[in-house]
Amino acid sequence: MRKWTATTLVVVALGLGASSALASEWVDLASRKVKKHFEDEKTQVNVAKSILNCTHPTGDDPTFVSAETYTDADDDKVLLVVITIKWKGGLTGSKYKTSVTWRCKKGKHIDAVVSSDESIIPVSKSNKSKLDDYFSELAESFFPGHN
Repeated sequence: MRKWTATTLVVVALGLGASSALASEWVDLASRKVKKHFEDEKTQVNVAKSILNCTHPTGDDPTFVSAETYTDADDDKVLLVVITIKWKGGLTGSKYKTSVTWRCKKGKHIDAVVSSDESIIPVSKSNKSKLDDYFSELAESFFPGHN
């Protein structure tokens, strides 16, 4: 007869799909990791440039505004990261803000979408795909081995 230890039960629970409590714990840990990551100024600059390059490649002067984390209201196992940047239009010089919502679940990238965009030129379908690909790769650096 198998003797069940607390460690064995946790491993089994993770293998079968974590309980809501374990999933919420993952969201909390991931949220803290993401927030810490975005405290670094170099990271802020790189992510702002990458988001602008993916969404509005003719734009200039991207500036990181914020990265906020939330638990998805529809699924408490999903982490939402809302990243906002400011930038200038490459043709007009007008100032814009763009926000991206990145969704992850237990260390896996779900998707990244433009959730708010002040630009008069909408993000093209191919650029939306580039944005999603960028965040899929970013997820691997945040959660190695989970994708």
